[in-house]
Amino acid sequence: MPKAFTVLWAGQLVSNFGTQTSLYALGLWLFQRDGQLASFTTVAIVILLAKLLALPLLGRRLAGWPRRRVMLLANGLGGTVTLLLAIALYRQAAPLSLILALLSVAAVAEATLVLCFASLIPQMVPIEQLGRANGLFASGDGLVMAAAPLLGAVLVGVGGLAGALALDGGTCLVALACVGLVRWPRAALAPLQPRQTWVPGLRAGVSELWANPLTRPLLLLGTTVSFAMAACEILFPAWVLT
Repeated sequence: MPKAFTVLWAGQLVSNFGTQTSLYALGLWLFQRDGQLASFTTVAIVILLAKLLALPLLGRRLAGWPRRRVMLLANGLGGTVTLLLAIALYRQAAPLSLILALLSVAAVAEATLVLCFASLIPQMVPIEQLGRANGLFASGDGLVMAAAPLLGAVLVGVGGLAGALALDGGTCLVALACVGLVRWPRAALAPLQPRQTWVPGLRAGVSELWANPLTRPLLLLGTTVSFAMAACEILFPAWVLT
C-alpha cells in the first residue's frame, strides 16, 4: 500500500474517531444537563440530516477545487467548530440552537472529507490494491462507529465534556499534519473534475435509479437498509441511556 495513502487514511481515521467521540459525548452531556432524551436524539438527527443534505451538493460544488486544499479547509473548519464549542460551553452560554448549528457545520466538514478522500483512492492506489484500500476505508468507519460511543461515554463520566473536546481538537491537528506534510502523487493534487465527481444530484440520481427496472429494487433495498441503520444509530444509544 502506498505510503501517502496509508498516512492520509490513518490521519482521517484518527480525526473521524475524535469527531465521533466528541459528538456522542456532547449528546450525552446534553442529556445529563437537560434531563431530556430529546436533546440527545436531536443531536444525532441534525448530524445525519446535515450529511444527507450536504453530500449531493458537495460533489458538484467541489469540482475544480484542489483536493488537498479542500481537505485542509475541511479539517480546519472542524477544528474551529470544536474550539467554538469549547468556548461557548466554558462561558456557559451554549443554548441548544447554537450547539446544533455548530454541529451542522462540523457534519458538513466531515462529509466533505469523506467525499474528497473517497475520490482520492483511485489516484493514490494501484489498480491491483484498490480492493484492499476500499476495504480499509469502509472498515475504518465501522471501527469508529463501534468504538467512539464507548470512549465518549467514558470521557464524559470521568472528566466531563472537556476531555472529549480536547481529544477532538488533538485528532484534528493530527489529520491536518497528515494532509499538509504527506507527499501527494501528482494525479491526486489535480482538482476534482466534474466527470470524476461520483455524487450526482440527489433528484437526478434517484430518478435514474428508479427509471431502470433492474436498479429499482436495489434502490428500495438500499433505502430500507440505510433507514434501518440510521434508526439504530439514533435509537440504540438513546435506549441504552434510558
